[in-house]
Amino acid sequence: MDYGFKVSKRGYDVKTAADVNLAFTSKYTTLKVFAAGSGNVDPDGGKLVLIHHGLEYVPVFFCHGEHVDGSGEYSWLPYYPHAEPTKEIVAYADNDFLYIEWDTGWGSCTLEYKYTIFRNEMAAS
Repeated sequence: MDYGFKVSKRGYDVKTAADVNLAFTSKYTTLKVFAAGSGNVDPDGGKLVLIHHGLEYVPVFFCHGEHVDGSGEYSWLPYYPHAEPTKEIVAYADNDFLYIEWDTGWGSCTLEYKYTIFRNEMAAS
């Protein structure tokens, strides 16, 4: 049966394209969002934010941290501001939690973080 969501590569008709000529197809397992959120933290003295997921495996996740310069821009974590090598924000996970950690070099300010946790366990091929 031919159903689901498909996006073909340029030059291929999505109705007749073979899987190899698709940019995306829902025929195969893809990552699905389990949880997403954001928060604010004053990283003065170093901070650790714990986000419980309880998936019982280490999930795939994305994290972004706000730039301290007030530009409103975000960077993927880990983030190491090139102008200030003593500062860093890192993100990591285990079977129960996502951790977002600021080192001690930030001083007092308010920074926003954003995260997305996916629920599909990645399989080795």
